[in-house]
Amino acid sequence: MNIERVEARERVIAVQWIDGTTSFYPNLFLRDNDQKGFHPQTGERQFDLLSVPLDLTSRSGHARWRRRSHRLARR
Repeated sequence: MNIERVEARERVIAVQWIDGTTSFYPNLFLRDNDQKGFHPQTGERQFDLLSVPLDLTSRSGHARWRRRSHRLARR
């Protein structure tokens, strides 16, 4: 499926797909599943998720999805 638009909202990233549906990904979920937070060989988490604030917000920038970059729009 292809992305139409990516939007950074208060506590989620909203992804609008070309078929018109929208998926919401909470910032805390995205931080918890960031591949940079895991050991490359063992897959063990290398940071303490409890140290991440619950009100984690998104910054503008780019999101990568299947090797394509998408600019994050702020709402």
